[in-house]
Order: sequence, then structure tokens, then C-alpha cells
Amino acid sequence: MRISMILKLMCVIFLLLSVLNGISVYFLQKDIKQERLSLQRQVEFKQLGIDLADASDYLTNEARRYVQFGEKEYLDNYWKEVNETKTRDHIVMKLKELKAPQAELDLIEKAKQNSDVLVKTEDEAMKAVASQDFDRARKLMFDKNYDDNKKIIRDPIDAFQTKMNARAEQEVIQARQRASSMLNLAVSLLIITFLTFFAMLYLIIVRLKPLKMVNEKIKELASQSGDLTTRLSVTSKDEIGEIASSLNAMLDSLLVMVLDISQASKHVFQSSEKLTYNTKETATATVEIARSIEGIQQGATASVQNTLDGARSIEEMAKGVQRIAESANELSESAGDTESEAVEGFGHMEQAQHQMHSIDDSLKSSLNIVTKLSERSSHIEKIVGAIMEIANQTNLLSLNASIEAARAGEHGKGFSVVASEIRKLAEGSASSASEISDLLKQIRNDSTETVKAMQRVSEEVVLGNQKVLYARDSFQKILHSAKGIAVQIQELSAVSEQMAAGSEEISASVAEMAHVSQQSLNGVKIVNDKTIIQTNLVKEVSSLSDSLSQEAEKMERIIQKFKVM
Repeated sequence: MRISMILKLMCVIFLLLSVLNGISVYFLQKDIKQERLSLQRQVEFKQLGIDLADASDYLTNEARRYVQFGEKEYLDNYWKEVNETKTRDHIVMKLKELKAPQAELDLIEKAKQNSDVLVKTEDEAMKAVASQDFDRARKLMFDKNYDDNKKIIRDPIDAFQTKMNARAEQEVIQARQRASSMLNLAVSLLIITFLTFFAMLYLIIVRLKPLKMVNEKIKELASQSGDLTTRLSVTSKDEIGEIASSLNAMLDSLLVMVLDISQASKHVFQSSEKLTYNTKETATATVEIARSIEGIQQGATASVQNTLDGARSIEEMAKGVQRIAESANELSESAGDTESEAVEGFGHMEQAQHQMHSIDDSLKSSLNIVTKLSERSSHIEKIVGAIMEIANQTNLLSLNASIEAARAGEHGKGFSVVASEIRKLAEGSASSASEISDLLKQIRNDSTETVKAMQRVSEEVVLGNQKVLYARDSFQKILHSAKGIAVQIQELSAVSEQMAAGSEEISASVAEMAHVSQQSLNGVKIVNDKTIIQTNLVKEVSSLSDSLSQEAEKMERIIQKFKVM
């Protein structure tokens, strides 16, 4: 699977888990709030039951105080409770607001109906007090019949309190169970999230591990001491596998190019050596021709001045002409070989130039691949930043959960411990994401160094191309010089043939010796001038051959930096 697809899948999974964690935390907070509300309702219900019982006791106490002491204050308090405060009515309204079951309200109504007898007794006692019959009033309020009627009223109230407290307790238990279930779900989702996160980190590290081998191989090539025979192992079909395959293909092309350049360099070196040897032979022959021409010139001069010595001069001239013809033939053959070697060396230089261009193209392709790798690393670093942001949000949620647990008091201690563990896991996740970010920064730095190294290699290739162009121009000059030498040698051969014909004519007729000697003298001067030109050309060819040999040796030293066998 491609790394980009893996990263997209990881983002989707992590986003889904984050949404589920957010939903679970939301419902957890809602259940905790419901539990707190249930506790609050339980307290309110208990307080309402207590207030209801206290209101009944309050009326009884005020009525008994009034019949005991006869003070109007207690009577006023009694009727104020009955007519104005109406505690029982307010409690019933509050219970209805809290949506108490009808069965509990029926118990209160039953207590109210049972209180009619008690109210009648209290009314009779108050009338007795008004008529100053305190004994009868006290008997009515403190006898066993009043207590029995009081108990009849308290029984429904006590039943109401018992049923109400049981229901409120059940609501608290159910709310607590829901909160506990949601807490377990939230913890399970967080554990799954962190396990998934660490699995993603491990997968990223495993997937990016081959980049180190690719980087080391490129650095080895950039240092100009690379081994062109080794290849990277391609074990995946993702972007890293494509980079390794492209690098292997580039190494194959580079190996073939280096081998071809090496062979061409050796051939150029051999050709330059042979050219140097032929040039030295040509220089020797030219020196001999110059000497022979000098002798011919002297003989021709002597022949003009002294016809009596003509026979001897003719013989010497014939020998000189013969040597000239032989040297001219040898020189013609050497010039032909020189021209052929120059043509062949020129072809090799053009081939080397094409190979250097191919190397430059391959380096540019590799540079683009490494640049894309740096961009992918930047993308991965953004994803790691998003992961760190999610870890920080998780840490914030755990802090909020700790605060809510602290507010819950004793019931939130367990949740506080879980929130603390979640915060530790979030901090660990942030730390791991930071380490991955540092690793990606190091990879980007290595990629940058690799790009710089490949640029240096490209500069070396450009320099090598310039050297090849220089050698190509040198070979072209050698080729032109060799062609000029061949033309001059042909002219020299023609002159030699003319001199041989003249020697035969001199032998046939001594009378024409002076005329022929004059012509020979003129021809010798022309040949002497051509020989001087030829000598200069031979020296130039020798210098170019030495320069070509040095360039070939330099190219061979550059190629030997790479391991190709």
C-alpha cells in the first residue's frame, strides 16, 4: 500500500476515534450531571418529607402551647400556618413540579383527609380555651385519642417518605450506573485510540526506514567514491519503492555510461600514444628530408658552377632523390595512419560528450525525486502536528474531567484517577509525536544535504563535459593538421618523382646538365620551404598529442573514483 494512502487511512481512523472519544466524553459529562441532579432531587425529596412532617408537628405544638398557656401568639402562629403559609400545599405543588409519582401524592392526600378529625379536635380545644375551659382543652390535646389520630396522619406521611426516599435512591443508583458504564466506554475508547496511535507511529517508522538506505546510497554517489555495482533492495510498491527502483535504474545507466567513457578514454589514450609515436617518426623523417634537400642544393650549385664535376653531383643527387622518395612514401603512410587515428579519436570524443549529457539528465531526475521526498516529509510533519494538537485536546479534556471529578467529591475519586492516567497518556503521545517531528526534520535536513551533494556532482559532470569538448576540439585540429601534412607529402612525392626524372635526363645528356641542375636547385628550394612548414606542423601535432594524452589520463583518474566491477 502506498504511503499516501496509509496516511489518509490513518487520518480517517484517528479522526473517527477522536469523534467517538468526544461523543463518549459528552455523554459521560451528561450522565455525571444527571447523577448530580438525581442526588440533588433526592435531597430535595427528603427535605420535602421532613418539611411535611415538621409542618404537621408544628401545628400540633402550636395548638398544645396555646391550650397550655393561653397566649394569643401561638394561636396566631397556628392559623398563619393554616391560612397563609400552607406548607403542605406548597410541598404538594413542589412535588408536582418535580414530577413525583401519583402514588406518593395520594399518600399526602390521604394524610390530609385523615387530618380532618385532628383539626376538628384542635378547633374544639381552641374554643374551650376561648371559654376559659383549659382543663377540657388540655384533655382534648393531650389525651390518647389525639395521639392516635396524630399517628393516623403520620402513617401516610411516613409511608410517603419511605416510598419517596426509595424512589430517589433508585434514581441515583440508575444515574450512577449509567455514568459508570459511560466512563468505562470512554476509557475503553481512549485506550483503543492510544493503541491505534502507537500502532500508526510504528507503521510510519517502519515505512520510512528504507529512506535511510536510499539517502546513504545517494551520499555515497555524491562523495565521488560511490559503488556503482551495488543495488538497493525493492521490497515495497510505495513511493519509497519507486524511489529505490528509479535509483537502481539510474545506477544501471550510470554504470553503462562510466564503462563506455572508460573504454573511450583508454582508446583515446592509446590513440594519442600511437599518434605521438607516429609524429616522432614523421619528425625524424622530416629532419632527414631536410638534410637530403640541403645536400641536393649544394650538389645542384656545384653542378652549375662546375659541369666537369657533374657526373659526381648527378650520382649524389640520384641517391638523395631516392632517399627522398623513400622517406616521402614512409611519411605518406604515417600521415594516413595519423589521420585515421584522429578521425577515430574524434568519434570517441563525440560519444563521450553524449554520455556526459546522459549522466547530467540522470542526476537531474534523481534531484527531482529527492525534492519530492522532502515535500512528502513536510506533509508527514503537518500530520504529526495535527496528532500533537489532538493529544493536547485530549489532555485538556482529561483536565476538565479531573475538575468535574473533584466537584463530584467522593463519587468522582475513581474517575479522577482515570482522568490522571488519560492525561499521562496524552502527554506521552505528544512526546512521541514530537520525536517523530524531530526525525522528519532530520530527514528533511539529510534530503537538503543530498540535493546539495547531487548539485556538486552535476557541476563535476559539467566540468567533465567541458574537458571532453576541449579534447574534441583538439582532435579536430589534429585531423585538419594531418590532412594538411598528407597534402604536403603528396606534393613532396611529386617533386621527388620529378627529381628522379631529371636525374635520368642528366645521365642521358650532360649538355643539359646545367639547365636541369638549375631546375633542380629551384625545386630543392621549394621542397626546403615545404619541409620547414612540415616540421612546424609536426611539432604542433606532437604538442597536441601530448595534451590529448594528459586529458585522457585525467579522465581515467576521474572514472576510477567509481567502482564498476
